Amino acid sequence: MDSDSDGWGVGYNVATLHEATSSDPDEYMKIAARSEAVGSYYADGYMFTYFFAPDTGNAIVGVDFDWCGGCLYPDDCSIDFVLWELIWVGPQEVQWVKISEDEDAVSLTGLTATGGPYDASASCSTYLDYDAVLYCFALEAHTKGSSLVPFSPASGADFGFPAIGGTPRVTWHQGKVIY
Repeated sequence: MDSDSDGWGVGYNVATLHEATSSDPDEYMKIAARSEAVGSYYADGYMFTYFFAPDTGNAIVGVDFDWCGGCLYPDDCSIDFVLWELIWVGPQEVQWVKISEDEDAVSLTGLTATGGPYDASASCSTYLDYDAVLYCFALEAHTKGSSLVPFSPASGADFGFPAIGGTPRVTWHQGKVIY
């Protein structure tokens, strides 16, 4: 897991990651951003796992996850699934290349308060090569809130603050490959 956050103005953000432990086997992230008067804040979280293709051919590749959150007129409050492949670009150089994605597997707009958690999944169809160097499932949660006019309404995107409702977070369950 990885996360990134930044911002300016009046507001706040959170980007926390919870690794699985023996007492709490779930891996989850709390990612949220809120701008309250003037400013712009974002927080993004990434959950990923690597795998080798079990066979060569067309496959449905996907992830199963849970989410709970809400939003208040956000710039972005979404979860995407992205499939990456590690390819050779030189004699001793490799690079990650996006080969497929399911954008907005979860996408919240307007004023949305949720209960949850909600089961969700995302998938894409792609060609996998048994001889490929490596593949990567990536679940990406994006949040951004902006209030760019003085005294404009607050804007928030919430997979992390409990103020909007529930216990917001995104929980990774499994990646899957089906031929």
